[in-house]
Amino acid sequence: MSDIQTISRVYEAFANRDLTAVLAVMDPAVTFTQEAPLPWGGVHHGVEGVQTFLTTLLSHLDPQVTVEALYSSGEHVVQIGRTSGRVLGNGKWFDLPEVHIWRLVDGRIVSYQAHTDVPGLLEVLG
Repeated sequence: MSDIQTISRVYEAFANRDLTAVLAVMDPAVTFTQEAPLPWGGVHHGVEGVQTFLTTLLSHLDPQVTVEALYSSGEHVVQIGRTSGRVLGNGKWFDLPEVHIWRLVDGRIVSYQAHTDVPGLLEVLG
């Protein structure tokens, strides 16, 4: 399976909230990074860290990712798209641009960086 296929399947699993499938392709030493001001932000290490990231994210938002472009760049797969959905705490809707940068080694995800419109997210989070 190509790296792009792996990441496509991760997005499909996330859309279905199949976190077991998402975690299954993580390297044990994976690192997830999201801007720190967000409640789920910071640097998360290992599969447990990714699980914490995902459960914290999903306790605040009901997000959907729209992939507009997905391409390979060496060991990286870059996703350009949008995240939209509803804030669980206040019901506000959002639709914001994002870029995700994934790094894979031997078909396993070793790092993920999320670059999102942080001011926009903080505004809807209240």
